[in-house]
Amino acid sequence: MATDIAALINEATCYRTKARKYVSRIGLLNLTKKDGGVPAAWHLWVATKEKVEQIATQYKSRESIKTALESRHSLLYEITDSLLVDYGPKIWNDGGKEGPFVTKVDKNFYPRHLVYKKIKDKLMSVHLRYII
Repeated sequence: MATDIAALINEATCYRTKARKYVSRIGLLNLTKKDGGVPAAWHLWVATKEKVEQIATQYKSRESIKTALESRHSLLYEITDSLLVDYGPKIWNDGGKEGPFVTKVDKNFYPRHLVYKKIKDKLMSVHLRYII
């Protein structure tokens, strides 16, 4: 799983890159169905889609969003922090008191459960930012 910001910016702004890559990296690949999925994941998907549309309107091209992200990495956090605060703990729980894990491990794409409260797992939020 890539964590280098510059590499992620290049990867995410490439015209060949699909959101599916990032959705699988954070364990959401099969959770974002309106009926039968995980409600928090569905709501996150809808909220993310709205952000994507807003960003597409504002920046108009992949190159302009790439330039903005390269010049100001904090823009990623400004765009998505409210989504993560609202939905992160419900989706990437600790599999304990909060209930069972809702994400499903996949050895190829999502090799272990992420826990939103763990500092080292906060890097997963970087991948959410690139869905946007």
